[in-house]
Amino acid sequence: MAGSMMKFLSKPENKDCQEIIETVTASSSAAGSMEESEEKKICCSPNPLETDTESEISEDIPEESISGTSSSAVSISLTFSNDPGSWPASINSDLVDILVRRGPVQMRNHSFPVNDNGRKFSEYYYHRHLPNGEEINRDWLIYSISKDSVYCFCCKIFGKTASSLSDLNGFSNWQHLSLNLKRHETSDFHNENVKSWVQLNNMMKTKTTVNQMQLRLLESERKHWCDVLEIAVVKFLSRQCLAFRGSSKKIFEHDNGNFLKAIEMIASFDSTMREHIRRIELKSDSSRLGMAHYLGDQIQNEIIEILGTAIKNYILDKESLRKSKYFSVILDCTPDASYTEQITVILRHVCLNNTNKKVEVCENFIGFCPITSSTGEGLLNFVLNLFSQLNLDIQHLRGQGYDNGANMRGKHNGLHKKILEINSRAFYVPCSAHSLNLVVNDAANITHETTNFFDIVQEIYVFFSVSTKRWSIICKHIPDLKLKPLSATRWSSRIDAIKPLRYHIEKIFDALFEISENMSDKEGHVTVPPQPGSKKLYFVVHTKV
Repeated sequence: MAGSMMKFLSKPENKDCQEIIETVTASSSAAGSMEESEEKKICCSPNPLETDTESEISEDIPEESISGTSSSAVSISLTFSNDPGSWPASINSDLVDILVRRGPVQMRNHSFPVNDNGRKFSEYYYHRHLPNGEEINRDWLIYSISKDSVYCFCCKIFGKTASSLSDLNGFSNWQHLSLNLKRHETSDFHNENVKSWVQLNNMMKTKTTVNQMQLRLLESERKHWCDVLEIAVVKFLSRQCLAFRGSSKKIFEHDNGNFLKAIEMIASFDSTMREHIRRIELKSDSSRLGMAHYLGDQIQNEIIEILGTAIKNYILDKESLRKSKYFSVILDCTPDASYTEQITVILRHVCLNNTNKKVEVCENFIGFCPITSSTGEGLLNFVLNLFSQLNLDIQHLRGQGYDNGANMRGKHNGLHKKILEINSRAFYVPCSAHSLNLVVNDAANITHETTNFFDIVQEIYVFFSVSTKRWSIICKHIPDLKLKPLSATRWSSRIDAIKPLRYHIEKIFDALFEISENMSDKEGHVTVPPQPGSKKLYFVVHTKV
């Protein structure tokens, strides 16, 4: 029987595994022990998880122990795509474990493309419809975006028999998909693959697989990196609108930003982060500069993008925006601190409040999006691309609201005109705040009384604010309400500047009188004469200008 065990083993490429195979053959023929040969079989698998230290690990190893090979398996599981069209032709045992642990991911709420025959895939095929009206979920059926085809999950990773649902390109003949699915799910090889999938999944949950030690190390490493990636810090800094990074990107530097400083603080009381920091400290200064600690700016940006995508999907799915079908859009452009034109996107729709069961109007902020062209045509392309990314149909748009800019409300080349050419039911409503501001601003600039009045309000603020001593005097007379300057952006913001004069005009006069009586400041005077036709309003203050 010497050499009979070789048919159960695949030939390795390196010489070390070849020597192990020879040892396995000799020990199998001499001892005939089934347990020993089974151990050697695991060590010589096509893609073994082997190191010099792992071969000496006993069964009582703590789950917190981490091996280098488990780290690579974790990185594969984090970067391996859910798209079956991108899976390799030959799937090894490590990828099988990752895919079974993750499970099949069915594409939902996706705009499936139409082929040349005018047909497309539908979520209807995710269920098997019986003649008695019952539905059985086909959890093994998965869709590939890259290939625009469907696959059988279990036959793709376990199948040895060639099938149209398990080959490299999958099945995309939508006209005969129903018939093909009925034949496939009743075939013997499909049932065997489903059985293998269920058995492996149950063994992985109960940790009764042959490579239990490797799975324990893999789970420990996965848990370690989930704890190291501090998503809570990213959520806290984002919610508080705090800066993430400083002038330095290295940990333990003086000015390395709020994120890394928060990580250093967490390491003072969290054992996992303390161990991660200790690993970095063990490296020398020269090697630490290039060490991957997964706390850099790229990881932060990826986490922010993942959180933003999750919130956006929650708004579109959980908030019933797609279910309500009809919606309105509100857009407004403004330059940011880096002089980049940013457009604010807000979607409004009617939804049912699950708490009080009342119909309400929901308004959701989608995000700030940079734009390169602020013309009507450029804004139209932006809106069309945005709706395509959000999987929203522009024909369901029933309202659009913008400011009074020519690129927005222009009746020939404005954004609202171009959208009306695509969807005539998208009713345009100009922003009421912008319109009211323009009306009030133009009306106030007609008369000299209003312009002189606001000039005096501004002069009073400038008079007190240019001197710390005068500002302390006005604060002594008006401790609660402070003087405010005029704002040129919105007319409604001038209310805060008028309130001190409206409610505390006598206290402002007392402050001016106290300054005029102060002998140390009597070096000049300021006179604001009234214009012809206005009331005789004089502010004469003997002070230094």
